[in-house]
Amino acid sequence: MNVQSIVLLMAVMAVGSMGAASQAFATVPLSIEVNGDTFDHDSTIVVDGQVGDLRTGTPVTVIVTGSTGVVTIEQITPSSDGSFSVSINTASPLMKYDGEYKIKATYGDSGINDVVYVTLEGGLVSGT
Repeated sequence: MNVQSIVLLMAVMAVGSMGAASQAFATVPLSIEVNGDTFDHDSTIVVDGQVGDLRTGTPVTVIVTGSTGVVTIEQITPSSDGSFSVSINTASPLMKYDGEYKIKATYGDSGINDVVYVTLEGGLVSGT
């Protein structure tokens, strides 16, 4: 093999490995989104999500917390394409206070998670 062939081969291998690396970083391990930012106390928050590396039998845990602590905990098994959805009813007695609520989804270990925040209005002010 001559020097030009070796350089060409190395260039092709380098370009190919960059494509594989960029695909690995393009996959998000877990992402969630909700159907709005602000809700009243008689609404349904729909949490839609996607896991990037599906593990059979591993559920997604969704924990909602507010000013009084944990409001609800749900476990959802993602479908075969990695998608999942859960509905949260804001009419719950544990969600009667106005303010910000944190919705955190965790998949597998605690390092794979995503968080969104929503605001509830038209209810009680915390501490009353």
